[in-house]
Amino acid sequence: MLATFSPSPVHKSRPPEAPSGATFIRETLYGLLRGVGRLTIWLVLASTAVSAEIDEIELSDLVDSDSRVVKLAGGFRFTEGPASDGEGGVYFVDTPPKALHHWSHNGKLQRYWRGDEFAIGGLSARDGQLVGCSGRAHGVFDLSEKGRAKLLVDQFEGRPLCGNNDIWLAPDGSVYFTDQYPRKGDSTQDGGYVYRLSPDRTNLQRVTEDLWRPNGIVGSADGKSLFVAVPRQKSVFRYDIDSDGMLSNRKTAADHPSDGLTLDERGNLYVTWKTVRIYSPTGRFIGDIEVPEAPSNVTFGGPDGKTLFITARTGLYSIHMRVRGG
Repeated sequence: MLATFSPSPVHKSRPPEAPSGATFIRETLYGLLRGVGRLTIWLVLASTAVSAEIDEIELSDLVDSDSRVVKLAGGFRFTEGPASDGEGGVYFVDTPPKALHHWSHNGKLQRYWRGDEFAIGGLSARDGQLVGCSGRAHGVFDLSEKGRAKLLVDQFEGRPLCGNNDIWLAPDGSVYFTDQYPRKGDSTQDGGYVYRLSPDRTNLQRVTEDLWRPNGIVGSADGKSLFVAVPRQKSVFRYDIDSDGMLSNRKTAADHPSDGLTLDERGNLYVTWKTVRIYSPTGRFIGDIEVPEAPSNVTFGGPDGKTLFITARTGLYSIHMRVRGG
């Protein structure tokens, strides 16, 4: 607010004196700063109130009390993936048989592809593009065309990648993926890292140096945050994605080991271990979704975007949520 000035004592013999220029400027600035201070305090309090509201989310806000985990398909050996097809269905991998499957929203299941590309692999899809990674083939592939796997990258600085595990296709078209660890006796990389492949697929960057065997990976819908699971460190870490695609400002998003990851529209983090465990954006544990088999990965999809698909050992499961994917 603007400063107010008390006039000098009134003397009948002369009118009150106006403050000097320096005094006027000094007192005006002081008044403005007091106003800014009040505004800052108000903004901090408002931000705290919003954070508190977000952190008050309970499991019942995310899952209806009558929602149940449903088994969509079974008889597999070890399911992984999964990735929404954008039309209500989902792609997923059965890793030992090296098969990629598609489950449509009307319940039809079909094998989409089979080959070494799908031995141990996460999937990610966006705007009709499907990408996947393979630990056995040591590479990242474009799987958008049915029956055809196009190799995108399988080396970094002239040496083969180690064991690609999970993958995320960012809004700008770049691909982030985890590469776990070298095997004994091979000449791959010297450790496990997260990599970024540029949108034009010409530049592969190593974007982490501080993780031990990174596993699951997912990013926020706005492309500004990346989450990486590191089971050996019993944590999921959150990074800021900088304008050049590199990562900075690592923070702990969840103090719990995880395989695959996903996010909902409210920024809640879903981790997979013995259950599907949910954490708020502030890292508070919200609750567990029990699954008949130990889950390996999760993603949102379905006709309304509110179906949580879960790959878990020999089956593909789902549960209807009250929120969409983020």
